[in-house]
Amino acid sequence: MSDQVELSELRPAVGTLLEAFYAHKIDSVSILYPQFVNTLEQKPVFMPLLPIGSLHEVVHKLYKRLGTQLEPVQEDDRELHFEPNLPQLLERIAQLYFKQEIHQIVLEAKASEHSARLVAMKKATDNAAELIKRQTIQHNKQRAA
Repeated sequence: MSDQVELSELRPAVGTLLEAFYAHKIDSVSILYPQFVNTLEQKPVFMPLLPIGSLHEVVHKLYKRLGTQLEPVQEDDRELHFEPNLPQLLERIAQLYFKQEIHQIVLEAKASEHSARLVAMKKATDNAAELIKRQTIQHNKQRAA
């Protein structure tokens, strides 16, 4: 995958997982990934993706990720008609949610990878500078002796 992960790069893998799930070849889809917390911290997360659990939990998770408060739902007694029909619409929304979650997970994994690489290179540079300093001091002592 490229560093600028596009959703188009994930389509084949996501499509294969969705096809296998809807064909009942697999029962569930879960993923283990490094969640980016900050530059120095990435924590391993195990997340079940399919089947989608409680809609209430999904909505709360999305609101938490966005850093907003969940507004109370107002009761509405109007009759609603969905095009296409409600089951097809819900299936499409579930697929979009699944694709979005996979994309977000890959982006977090990429951020974690870059962060870990940055920290490792910083430590290597600092260690090399310290080694050069010690070698210079030792060389100067030997030359003076």
